[in-house]
Amino acid sequence: MYPRSWLFRGVGLVLMATLMTTGCAKRIPVDDGAFEAQENVVLLFSNDRSLHGKIDTDSSVRYVDAGSSYRAQISSVSETTIILEGVVLEKSAGSVEEAALRLGDSRMAVDDEIPEIVLLRSEVEGVERVGFDGPTTLRNVTFWGLSGVILGFLLGERS
Repeated sequence: MYPRSWLFRGVGLVLMATLMTTGCAKRIPVDDGAFEAQENVVLLFSNDRSLHGKIDTDSSVRYVDAGSSYRAQISSVSETTIILEGVVLEKSAGSVEEAALRLGDSRMAVDDEIPEIVLLRSEVEGVERVGFDGPTTLRNVTFWGLSGVILGFLLGERS
């Protein structure tokens, strides 16, 4: 039988493999377009725009428009509109100049303040719920766990 240290190594490798695969999520389309404020959703708008996050007042969300990604906070949600404030450009499509400026001096403001964004709920073309993907997580944990155990055995062998 193997000594207890192998048991602890195996448990450690399985825990490490589990931590490596915690990001297994999938987007599940919602047929009726209804969602709750506590749910993590993706709202798909016309013109290739999307809003990612929990759609509730004072929630931080990610807004994507024409390849540019913004971080914002929801100031109000009504039956007709969603208003974003504190909009900050995170990534611009095809432009590395802004990223280079940010890297040059991280305290420097790259752009002027972006005005609040008003999104009309009538323009929502689809709603997708972000959910846990059990089969993918199980497959990844199994792969990384077995790989770690085999690597542990190979490294533990004395030649």
